[in-house]
Amino acid sequence: MFGYGGMHEWSWLWFVIPALFWVSVVGVGAWAMARGTGWRERDGGSDARAILARRYAAGEIDREDYERRRRDLSGPV
Repeated sequence: MFGYGGMHEWSWLWFVIPALFWVSVVGVGAWAMARGTGWRERDGGSDARAILARRYAAGEIDREDYERRRRDLSGPV
């Protein structure tokens, strides 16, 4: 009696909309976690320079050693 017309043509939306919602929730969660951990900002050189500066500030190394290691980290000139 009702056939394939009416609401049945749009019934696929009941599956697609929740799926899109959950995919976006997972995507936003992954983005927030990646942004919070700063994984894109990490590269070996900047971390090494930060550690070097921290060691110099704490007095673990002297100025000459700091300058020499900083030049080593900046690579060939």
